[in-house]
Amino acid sequence: MHITSARLTAWARALWWLAAPLLVIACAGSALSDQEKLERDGTVGELQEQITIATSGTYQCTASQRDTSTASDVVVQYAEPVAFKASAALLTAGTPLYVRWFGPWDASGGATVNGALNDMVTKDAANSYTGDCNNNSLPNSCGSSAFIEAWASRTLSTVAIHLCAAYFSETQYLNGDQNESQTLTHEKSHLAAPAILDKSDAACGGAVCYGADNALALAASTNYIKARSNAENYGMFVQDVYTTTVVVPAMIPLFL
Repeated sequence: MHITSARLTAWARALWWLAAPLLVIACAGSALSDQEKLERDGTVGELQEQITIATSGTYQCTASQRDTSTASDVVVQYAEPVAFKASAALLTAGTPLYVRWFGPWDASGGATVNGALNDMVTKDAANSYTGDCNNNSLPNSCGSSAFIEAWASRTLSTVAIHLCAAYFSETQYLNGDQNESQTLTHEKSHLAAPAILDKSDAACGGAVCYGADNALALAASTNYIKARSNAENYGMFVQDVYTTTVVVPAMIPLFL
């Protein structure tokens, strides 16, 4: 499940919101074909199967909701494999982004994170995801809370991500905190690796560690090992790697 964080760091958010439009423009202007991605990043650069958004039935989504969900998922399909490829270094050495989201590096921690990302990428590629716009009547649903963005479920026949109203009030991607793409990665991490849960900790005020501030606090705490099994930390890590290795390099030529 993914719930919005009420804790905001004004300066950090402001900087990201100012930068986000430029980053999105850079992405659009420097779009790579599937073949170019494959040549640059190997098989992990291939686009994975998109979420099939419900177009009929009790939990159908509007055309606008389908469009925004699909656009966000396209980012996720490429961001997760890029993060997994980058995480290979975690098997032998720490990196600043690892320390930021998972705490002090050690070989065991690096292997844990790399393995979880591998599960996310391989299972994401192998599974057919469905998505629907939950109307609060499904078990474990959005309920009456205005802060629950999405939740995931798995049965023998269906791997589903249920999108709540709060999900569609988020930006699509690259705002440095919770957004539609980061939420999808969060939910897919639950589905791919059962050990990845929503962890609570004193570092997060005793609550579940949702949001960038809480994920950072968890990684910086004495209980940083929890960050290695917290879905929010994986969502933030994937977004951070994607921004650093794909978006920013693509943006640099715009200023040369």
